[in-house]
Amino acid sequence: MICEQCGTDNPPGSLFCQKCGRQFEEEQTVPSSTYYPQSNKLFRCANNKVLGGVCSGLAIYSNMDVSLVRLLAILLFFASGTSLFIAYVIAWIIIPEAECITE
Repeated sequence: MICEQCGTDNPPGSLFCQKCGRQFEEEQTVPSSTYYPQSNKLFRCANNKVLGGVCSGLAIYSNMDVSLVRLLAILLFFASGTSLFIAYVIAWIIIPEAECITE
């Protein structure tokens, strides 16, 4: 699907342009495992992960930079010892994974 505003080629079923964020007017079927930044659901990102995708999912959910969230996670890991690692593993298990569309 090509955006009429910026000309970017977007994946089929996209609701928003990946480059400019313009909403597509056409009603399309969207896979339920695709996460859009305008949603308020928390997912682990399958296509932007280093370990489990928890930090990238939290970054998109909280509208923060992924690098900042990962840096904060590393700093908190050293400050808290193993408790943050245990929380990360639990989040990795219970938060569902989805393809994330990032800007």
